[in-house]
Amino acid sequence: MDVSVDTNILIHLYNSYSKDLLLSSFDNIYVYDYIINSELYCNSQKIYTEVEEDIKAGNITEITNLDLIDMGIKEMFDEQYRDFKILFAGDRGEAYAVALASVLGIEAFISDDTKEGGPHETLVRELIDDIVPFTYYELLFLKFLKTEITCDEFKEKFDKISLNMSKPMDFKSRINRVLRRYHRDHSTDRDYYWLQNFCDEHRVELHLRLAELVRYVKKF
Repeated sequence: MDVSVDTNILIHLYNSYSKDLLLSSFDNIYVYDYIINSELYCNSQKIYTEVEEDIKAGNITEITNLDLIDMGIKEMFDEQYRDFKILFAGDRGEAYAVALASVLGIEAFISDDTKEGGPHETLVRELIDDIVPFTYYELLFLKFLKTEITCDEFKEKFDKISLNMSKPMDFKSRINRVLRRYHRDHSTDRDYYWLQNFCDEHRVELHLRLAELVRYVKKF
């Protein structure tokens, strides 16, 4: 699965020395050059340099305007960007990242902006078609399902990233959000069947893994 990334997820993961969560979760990672050379550059020279090193190493693919022109999709990209900028209350980075996913046919988008009306919640409600949104803790959830991490490691990694944010997230409330998102009674058909296919592909015993996680979360 390929992904388009927003600025904040790069900042949070690199700042917490957790970039491997991103690099190990997707086949190809795409970022629009504005996010790198404007937002990231102005926010943190250290993280900007580290991301540039991963681009040079081939771990992340930077897409420029010239690339979009060469692909014949620059005009479509600009139209999508203008629409999404209005939808996301003027946030340029988010609008660019989702527009990039849309025009390149990238399946996933990752951001830690989970505010009401933001890109993650908008995509969860399928107000934009064909793009599956993730947060960092949803990536940890998938790793937990695959038994790559334990419950304790899940919380440890969650806290490690969260504590590097200006407004740390609460573990219990965020995991309950994830459980609700994928519960059949509340899930969209897209998310429900996406998770079923994920579990089939990775031979996940979903009911057992969810039951273990629910018991763990109740401790907090």
